[in-house]
Amino acid sequence: MKLLKLSANKKSFRPVIFNKEGISLVTGRRKSSSDADTYNSVGKSLMIFLIHFCLGLKKSDALEEKLADWVFRLDFEIKGVSHYSCRSTSNQSKIVYDGEDLSLKEYWKKMGREIFGLGEDDKNLSFRSLITRFIRNGKAGYVSFDRFMSGEQDDKALLNTSFLLGLDFHLALAKIQYREEFVNIQKQEKNLDKDSSMKDVLLHGDVKNVDVDIMNLERDITKLSTDIENFEIASDYGIVKKEADDISKGLSIAKNESFKYQMFLDSIEKSLSHKPDISKDRLLSFFEEAQVSLADIIVKRIEDVERFNKGLIEDRRRILLEQKKEYLRLLDEAKKKVSQLEKEENEKLQYLNSHGALEDFVKLTSYLSDKKISLERLNQYKELHSQYSVRKEEIKKAMAEENIKTQQYLDSNVDLTKKILSYFHDYANKLYGEKGASLTIENNDGENKLRYNINAHIPADAGDGVSGAKMFCFDWTLMSACENRFVDCLVHDSRLMSETDPRQIASMLQIAFEETNRLKCQYILTLNESTIENLKMVMTPEEFKEIVEDNQVLELNDDSDEGKLLGIQVDLEYE
Repeated sequence: MKLLKLSANKKSFRPVIFNKEGISLVTGRRKSSSDADTYNSVGKSLMIFLIHFCLGLKKSDALEEKLADWVFRLDFEIKGVSHYSCRSTSNQSKIVYDGEDLSLKEYWKKMGREIFGLGEDDKNLSFRSLITRFIRNGKAGYVSFDRFMSGEQDDKALLNTSFLLGLDFHLALAKIQYREEFVNIQKQEKNLDKDSSMKDVLLHGDVKNVDVDIMNLERDITKLSTDIENFEIASDYGIVKKEADDISKGLSIAKNESFKYQMFLDSIEKSLSHKPDISKDRLLSFFEEAQVSLADIIVKRIEDVERFNKGLIEDRRRILLEQKKEYLRLLDEAKKKVSQLEKEENEKLQYLNSHGALEDFVKLTSYLSDKKISLERLNQYKELHSQYSVRKEEIKKAMAEENIKTQQYLDSNVDLTKKILSYFHDYANKLYGEKGASLTIENNDGENKLRYNINAHIPADAGDGVSGAKMFCFDWTLMSACENRFVDCLVHDSRLMSETDPRQIASMLQIAFEETNRLKCQYILTLNESTIENLKMVMTPEEFKEIVEDNQVLELNDDSDEGKLLGIQVDLEYE
């Protein structure tokens, strides 16, 4: 994917035409001396935001409010074929892609398939999350080398980066899913302990004493059963008493069955309703649609993910739904039986009560029934806790095996990791010389959702702007080492170099100049006038002309409103 042109439906907008290969500089020149005016006010960062807007960024209320009825268009090419995306600020739920109206979700799927080879089952990867690795998004994208957008969770960030670097990302996915299941079980255990119905039956008020409570209940039930068995009433009540006793026993069994099935259903519902701890907008970004011709290694990874997802998610959900259907049927039958037995019991007890001498017998049988129900609940509680404990141990074992598997994977793929690390090391050395810069990829065996530890290091004594240098070197490492993409452009905002020494900025541009020629790709960068003036002092005239002057595609300025990107004055808080 290469960016060709950014334009709009308003004549005031200043179109940006990017060089198809090499460096494209969009510069900002400040004439006004007002403190309220800055380089940023001319529209350099806004240009990058609008690129994201045309590539399916979430809805922007600021654009809808301040730029109503504007339509922005981004022309680009994928694998040498020209395409375009148009998006209106007043109807942001749709994107026109090559003349076809698409919803955001449809657009994400199409772009994910065409650019990153994502399949329908790659629900943990998305076009939006991956494209930000090449076009950092907003202020949040320039805080750390491994953070490219606002709100991205650590595990999802690592998953996306691992995918692009060609690391075994389904190892990262496996750890995420195991850890999420483990945490979910812990939550279910806490919910079970807090259940009000359980507190009512705990004799000592503490779940730790459940075995003692069960033993005491069993003892009480035995004694009550003996007392009821030996209970004597007048001979007139013999037949009716036996019938009432049989009905009561059947009713107790039916109630226990009904309660048991309800507990099973509640537990199933909690499992079915559990979702990853992410927002709706972010979750939507993980659903893609597939069907393109892919490289064999990518097809294999997708198949692995498909089998893994179906093994851990679809099979689990299918089993739970089948169990739910069966327990609903059993619960319905149990409730009908309870209703019928309650009616029969009431009729019998009314008859016996009307003839007297039944009060003590009723109290005993009712007390016994309550004790049996409490015992059944405690046994079910104990069984569920046992199941949870067993599953947690199974997950711990599986995660330990995954730790070993990951270490073996890293040990057997030294060439891959060495290639990745060498890119970063070479870029950093060109900026700062041999100062011990490094990028490490290690196995993370901690109790978390992170499979790999990817750490970039440039010694602090290298000078100011180290954070920006890490981002620059890491982003170019992604471009050079990337295994799963058809992205041939890298976009940086001037904020990446805001604290960087002009000599290092000159080195960055030299690296970009060389790498765009080597990789036949684009490097799009916004720069302030002050930075350009400083570059003149540290670059030779020939270097400055070849790298800076000859590659300036647009100059924005505050001479007048017409000199700004939009061509108008508007206060736009889009980040």
